[in-house]
Amino acid sequence: MDGATLSPRERQLLAALEAELRVDVELDLRLRTMRHHQFRAVLGPPCRALLAVLLRVLHVTRCFPVITS
Repeated sequence: MDGATLSPRERQLLAALEAELRVDVELDLRLRTMRHHQFRAVLGPPCRALLAVLLRVLHVTRCFPVITS
């Protein structure tokens, strides 16, 4: 479709769709370039402490696997 042949309503809808697409592209770029430490910065101190404990537990269980017989 040519922009000159669009009705004013169609041009308005097209402009709105293009604006939404630009926002989606910007958000997609931010999400793809987000790093893990940025996620941790969002967490509050209690959540960060819990995450640290869980990571230590996972590390210990990997280093010393439980032997079941």
